[in-house]
Formats: sequence, structure tokens, C-alpha cells
Amino acid sequence: MKTILALTVLVGLAATTLAYSTEHDDLDIAAIVADKNELQKFIDCFTEKAPCTKLTQDFKSKLPEVVREACEKCNPIQKQKLKIFLDGLNEKFPEEYNALKKQFDPTGKLFEALNAALAKA
Repeated sequence: MKTILALTVLVGLAATTLAYSTEHDDLDIAAIVADKNELQKFIDCFTEKAPCTKLTQDFKSKLPEVVREACEKCNPIQKQKLKIFLDGLNEKFPEEYNALKKQFDPTGKLFEALNAALAKA
């Protein structure tokens, strides 16, 4: 019985580390993308051109892993929101989008996998 309980706890702990927090899943990313000033805050934080807010820092801290692992730990809502963000960024600020890609994916291969994963969302 103790073994089953221990295994259950370990599986539960492993599951929580295999996914990102849902803290910002209710964020209206479409509204941020629609507002160039708000979108610029994210860009400036990600590219270290301006200080980050708590919100932008939360995203920035996870972005390298998200890109590297093709959003593997993202839930469907997070994938959808990231796709909206990246598409909006590419549309409104293509130079910054390309700079972001180079910053987090110098080889150009990781964003291909990320975009493929987001396309399925």
C-alpha cells in the first residue's frame, strides 16, 4: 500500500513538472497583439531593450525552453496563444520577429519544429 501511495505521489510530481503553469491561460493575447504598444512591451522585454514587467518576464523566462522543446510542455490553450502571439508579431513587427528567432534559434531549425507543433494546436 505504501508503495502504491509513493508511486502515485511521484507520478503526480512528475506530471506537474512536465507542464507549464496555467496561471496566464486566461490572458487575452489577441488584445495584446492588437495593441502595438502592449506588443512592443513584450518585444522589448524579450530582446532586452527595456525592463520586463512581471508578466513579460514570466513569458521570457520560459521562451528558450518553449522554442527548444517545440512547446512540448504547453497545453492546447498555451499553444494557441503562442501561435496568435507569434503570428501577430510577425505581421506587425517582422524585423523584431526575425530578431527574436535569431536570438532564440540561431540555427533556424527550432522555429520550424515550433511552428509545426503550433500548427497542430
